Amino acid sequence: MLPLVLYFLVCFLFGSLSWALHWGPASQVLVLLMGLAIFPLQKYVHKATIASLGFRWCTWGQIARGLALPVILLGSAGLGDLISGTAEIRPLTALHNPFSGTQVSSISGLLGILALNGAILFLLEFVTEELMFRGYLLGKLLPLGELKALGISSMVFCLWHLPIAVWGAGFSTLRAPLYLVNMLLLGASLSLLFMESRSLIPVAAFHALWNSLEYNLFGFMDQQALFVGKSRVLFDPEQGFAGTVVLMLSVTFLLWRRHRSRRISEIQERAMEVPAGT
Repeated sequence: MLPLVLYFLVCFLFGSLSWALHWGPASQVLVLLMGLAIFPLQKYVHKATIASLGFRWCTWGQIARGLALPVILLGSAGLGDLISGTAEIRPLTALHNPFSGTQVSSISGLLGILALNGAILFLLEFVTEELMFRGYLLGKLLPLGELKALGISSMVFCLWHLPIAVWGAGFSTLRAPLYLVNMLLLGASLSLLFMESRSLIPVAAFHALWNSLEYNLFGFMDQQALFVGKSRVLFDPEQGFAGTVVLMLSVTFLLWRRHRSRRISEIQERAMEVPAGT
């Protein structure tokens, strides 16, 4: 357990420095190096297989859930914003393609941006945060019990985002704490999804699509995107109450699924233990 603790202490230290010193794109390279460092740790320090980090196939249904959940959650948040009046939608022409810098002129153009951004983020999340927090951290904590592993890994994921809350969102009395609560809930959702499949594919898909939708539709930190409102504390899925509500529903749903799955497994195991002919 000591290598695990030291690894995340070092990651937190350098992650904090990258935000405090405004390293910009260099911070993304740093996170990538943190993810890649797990491979030698897993092989030479923990003496375990790379496959056990989550490099394995899963069912199409599990992949579908990883893709559908962020769409449902952020779609529900956006719909709630519009119904409550906490946000409104800007014209598409107010948006710019992050890859070409040109104006977005159609729904198909916006969908193309979301898909391309999501595909790039999928590859990055696979070998960075999802490998770090689900494949490595959660995988090493599961022998302690699922609930304990879920709580610890979600809290560490939340603390990982503390520098963003301080230097990105600005440590306000409400906005930053709310952002951290939402990161805790997001981490719990991702952990529960990983427990179901033990594969990085669904969680990387969820995380990539969540970030693509959040940043392009709602904006990262103070950036304006498609949805705009007077207060991010109200309408933003990561920094606002809208996100808290949908993420709490996500955790509740995934906990229910996990409980049901374990109950079914227990019933099947007991059925197999019953001698034939009894």
